[in-house]
This record gives sequence, C-alpha cells and structure tokens, in this order.
Amino acid sequence: MKTTIKEIFQEEGYSIPNYQRDYAWKDKNFRDLWEDLEEAIGYNKKGYEHFIGTMVVAKNEDNKKLYDIIDGQQRTTTIFMLLHVLANEQNEKDKQETRKYLYQKGELKLEVAPQNQSFFKTLLEAAEKENISHCEKDADTEGKQNLFEVLKAILDKVSKLSEEEVNECLEALLKMVLMRFEEPDPGRAIRTFQSVNDRGVPLLLLDKLKSLLIYYSNTFCDGKRGLDQFINDHFGEIFKIFAKIKKSDHISSVGGPKFDEGDIFRYHAGSQRFDGIEFLGHYKTSTDNIYEKLKAELKKIKSTKSTLESFIQSYVSDLKNFYQAFLDLLSEIDTNPTTLKVMLINKINPLFFNSLIRLKINNELDAETLKLFAKTDIVFFKATRDRKSAAYNLINAYLEKGKKGLKSEMIAQCRNDIELAFWQSVNNASNSSCFHYVFFEKNCQEMGFADLKKLIPGKQFSQEKEHIIPIDLLKQRLYNKIRDLGFEDEKDLEAYINTYGNLISLEKPLNSKGKDKDLYEKDEIYKSSEIPFNRHFNVKGFNKKVLIERNNEMEKWLINTFFKDFVAH
Repeated sequence: MKTTIKEIFQEEGYSIPNYQRDYAWKDKNFRDLWEDLEEAIGYNKKGYEHFIGTMVVAKNEDNKKLYDIIDGQQRTTTIFMLLHVLANEQNEKDKQETRKYLYQKGELKLEVAPQNQSFFKTLLEAAEKENISHCEKDADTEGKQNLFEVLKAILDKVSKLSEEEVNECLEALLKMVLMRFEEPDPGRAIRTFQSVNDRGVPLLLLDKLKSLLIYYSNTFCDGKRGLDQFINDHFGEIFKIFAKIKKSDHISSVGGPKFDEGDIFRYHAGSQRFDGIEFLGHYKTSTDNIYEKLKAELKKIKSTKSTLESFIQSYVSDLKNFYQAFLDLLSEIDTNPTTLKVMLINKINPLFFNSLIRLKINNELDAETLKLFAKTDIVFFKATRDRKSAAYNLINAYLEKGKKGLKSEMIAQCRNDIELAFWQSVNNASNSSCFHYVFFEKNCQEMGFADLKKLIPGKQFSQEKEHIIPIDLLKQRLYNKIRDLGFEDEKDLEAYINTYGNLISLEKPLNSKGKDKDLYEKDEIYKSSEIPFNRHFNVKGFNKKVLIERNNEMEKWLINTFFKDFVAH
C-alpha cells in the first residue's frame, strides 16, 4: 500500500533480521538519495508527491511491535540517519517533534543488524555533537565502515544548510512516498529477501550464502532454537575477518587485482569433504556455480533434519576457520621471511590455496612445506605448461594420506618436468616468472627480514630483472665492446644475454637508472642496492667467462640444493 516516510516511522519500530546482508550503501548511494530529496523539495512546493521506491516488511516473530525489513533496509537505514542529523539542526521545540519518528521510550525505532546496533547507537550519539571521527577505529566490519562513511557524508551535506533549508528538507523527506508491502509468512520473507536487490547494490556472495543457510535452518531445522544464531554469529566473524583481508597491503599480490570474498569461498569448496557430500568445488567451477551446487546439496538433505543440521554446523564452522587461516597466512607475510618470499616474491598460484589453507588450519604448514609448494608452483606454472588440475587436486593426497602423502604426491607430479624447469631457470631466465624467487633463495639467504621488507616500498614487490650486459649492446652492434667482453660476435652474445648468468634482481628505481649504462657506470648503481649480493657484485670484472660460471653454478645449485627432493626421486 502507498504510504509516506512520516507514516512509516509514526508508530511502528523496525528491525533488520539476521539473514539480511550488512549495510552496503556508500557515499555514492547517499548522494543519489540526496538528489531525490532535492527533487522532492521542488515537487513539494508544487504540491506533488515524490515516489522513492518500495519497502517489504514482515512481523517480527519475537516482538510483535516490530517489523522486520525484508527489502529496503539500505534506504530505510540511510533515511533514518538523515532524519536524525536534520533533527539535530532544528530548534529545541521542532527537534522534540521530529524525534518522535526516531525514538520510542528512549530507544531507537530502528534496530539494525545485531552486530552493528551498539556501533550504530554510538555513531548517532556522536553525530549529535557533530564529530564522529573517533568512531572510525571501531568500524571493524565493512558494514560498520559503510555506516560511518555515509553518516559522515550526511553531516557534511547538512552542515551547509541554513535553518530554513533544514526544515524544508525535513518536510520534503517526511512526505516522500513509497509502496509498503507486508509478507505474512516468515519463511517466504527469507525467500523474498533472496530474490531482491536494494537500489542497485547487488547481494554479495557472503550475504546470499548467509541468508540461504538461515533459510534452511529456519525452515527445516527449527533454527530459532539456536542454529540461526550459530550461523549469524559465525558469519559476523567471517565479515570481520574479510574486512581485515580486504585492508591488507598484500591482498592484490596474493589474491590478484580482482580478488573478492567469493575467491576464498571457491578455494574452500575444494578443500574439504563433508559427510555424504563430495567436494563442492572444481578448478574450473565459478563462484556462482559452486553456490548453485551448494543449494542443490541442501535440497537433497533437507528432509533429514539431523543430517541437514549437522552439515550446516560443520560447513559454517569450517568456512569461518578457512577465512581465518587465509587471513593468518596473509598476516605472516609481515612477520615471516619464508612466507614473504613464497607469497609475495614467488606469488604462488591460487590453485594451491585449497591445500595450502587446509594445512594452515591443521597447523601443518611449516617453512619446509611452504617452500615445497613454491617449488611445485615453479614446475607446474612458471617453468612448464599450466598444470591447473594437478595443482587443485593435490588436496586429495592430503585428505587421504596426510602431510607425508601430500609431499610424496607433489614430488611425483614434478618429476617428469624437472629438466625443463632447470632449463628455463638457467637458459631462459629473462622470461621466467620465478627468476626473483630463485635469485633470492640462492643469493640472499643472509638478508635479514627487515632488509627484505625494504624491497616492498608500497603494496607490491617491485624488483626488476637487470641485464648486466645491456641488451642495447646488441641493438647498437658495438662489435668491439662485444669482443672486449669475451664474445666472438653478436650471435655469441645473443645466445647468453637472456640467461641467468647475465641477470640480477635489482630495485626498480636503480634498474631505470642503470638502463643501458656500461659496466663501470653500473658499478656505482649496484652499490646503492639494499641487496648485499648486488653491492658486492664485481660488475667491472664481468665478462663471458664469469657469465658462464654463474650459469654453471646455478645449474649445480638447482640440482644439488633447490630441486634436490625432486631429483633424488
């Protein structure tokens, strides 16, 4: 039925049910609402109504005086905050009148998600003093961060209004029209939520997943007795964990530039089997398809309450542990040199994450195992063809035979391609994506962790491959200089110029500075490097003989040290 904002808040109180998504609006969404309000002021002066959308509600089962907001919570929450800030700018008499729409017996008429309610109340109290900056430190989830950001934008807009303009905005806001629908069936209410989006903010994967599980808990497991709360509490933790993951300086390097919460959900789907349910994931399966597969599995077991309840508890608990273990591994980059080198310098392929994070959950991911993953990654992806299936399916060996079985499987899978890995690491080093990791493992073992961290000035590892004998020597065909370095001719130099022997890992600014400089000029540049190996490198005495010796040393080191486990088998 058609109603107004004034009528919405005149009598009833509202709550956000626990299956709802977190508050998702941002500054941009509020600006859209503000434009609606400016239009409404114009319509109001002409005596016209201004329609702003729909609202779907259902009676709260625990408190019949409250309505759960099924659709429209983002807009309703934002309008509530805007009303609160506008009221604060009124004279005392008018303020008391407006506060009737906001408070009932001293309590807010809007109860946001339980995990946000205390923060929401504190935020509004701080807004009355027109300073909310101290609240930002407590915004430990994305939902709280969004509440803070939008309220800050509201305060900024309202602070520029005169008292007359404030009253004009309030009058227009309270007269805004929407269609309010009431859903009588709580089970159908959850279904309704799953099928709608609110003002251009699509449901995120975790929002959909949480509501799906609460629907099955509520409908088939008497979830009100505890399982609903179990899901809600665990997802509250998952949202907090994911907010920290998104803030990590290293997530774009580890997860990729398009990383989102669905990626971790996908890694998890291929990391564990549950009773009667095989892996939900496959290395080719998208996030959406895994979600659909989970829905199909829930449908299959819904008729057996104990099985469904047991699965939901196990799945939700394990999912939270997986997100936490992912965050722990990410955080270790700042405290552990092995983790830094494997995750940032080598940038291990995410197809290993199902096994890697499962080991982390079980406290079995030590430095030796992490290095073995890095070497397997080099063989599978960086030195040979892409072996996506082999990487993803390593989890089978771990779940069936434990850590020892996993290591044996990794070694067995790498054996046939090890010679190609040798060749790429030495003879095609310039085109090898594992060059920096191999260089650091061979030449920089004595570097302290603090010195390693200096090589990451921003969020990305920014070392570059430096050609000691510059490529420009070939382009310019400086035959005398080529022969002075011990090469017979241009073709002889071309055969060696991109091999490991002619490369070092150098900081990006130094590499730019040394581009196409001669060896004597490079000597001073190398001495400015944070890497001891580079500072002590005898570039003035470099020639073909030294280059070949470096190649031979690297080949021996790869066989006898770096890849010795693979070679021995």
